[in-house]
Amino acid sequence: MRRACITIALLIAAFLSHPAAANVIDVFAQEFEFVPAEVGIAPGDSIRWTNVMLATHTVTNGTGSSDPLAGSIFDVILVPEDQFAFQFDSLGVYPYFCRPHEQMNMRGTIYVSGFPAAIEDEVPIAPTLLPIAPNPSSRAASIPFALGRAAHARLEIFDAQGRRVAVVFDENTSAGFHRREWDGRDEAGCDAPSGIYFARLTAGGQAESRRFVRLR
Repeated sequence: MRRACITIALLIAAFLSHPAAANVIDVFAQEFEFVPAEVGIAPGDSIRWTNVMLATHTVTNGTGSSDPLAGSIFDVILVPEDQFAFQFDSLGVYPYFCRPHEQMNMRGTIYVSGFPAAIEDEVPIAPTLLPIAPNPSSRAASIPFALGRAAHARLEIFDAQGRRVAVVFDENTSAGFHRREWDGRDEAGCDAPSGIYFARLTAGGQAESRRFVRLR
């Protein structure tokens, strides 16, 4: 009995000395909102914010500028395409906001619980197309997107009549933030005419589209 207790104690000690690997969860600043706006994580996990807009934002802890604790934990300026990561080690609820766009209700909340993050198979893929730039575009259009977890993804371009113009890519894609470019050519290799187009991202049985304009 004594030996069994010692063995169990050693196993517990070994487990505690080798905690589960921390996760990095992506949040995107797009169209004057944080996406996703609410995230649940475990202690030791990190949030990585990416600004995919042309505007400058901040990631500032607190409920707003009137909060006396605003900016006491983090208060970082994110210029376009900039990133900021922060590791949360303590349990609690961490609201945050963007100072320049506070009146537009650009806010988010991080919930740090004592429970481990959801296993990979339970995390929704949630393909998310981010703002296309430039828009309108006269040459190549940069198309950013995000996946909640690794999946086979397909990015297609359609014209306003619903006809497929091009397949930008069709391949297995890792989780996180990605960016692909459409060179403005159709499937025959010819320059696509001016007009309204739609980028369509499909992954894991889900799809999302975003409208943009091409000018020649």
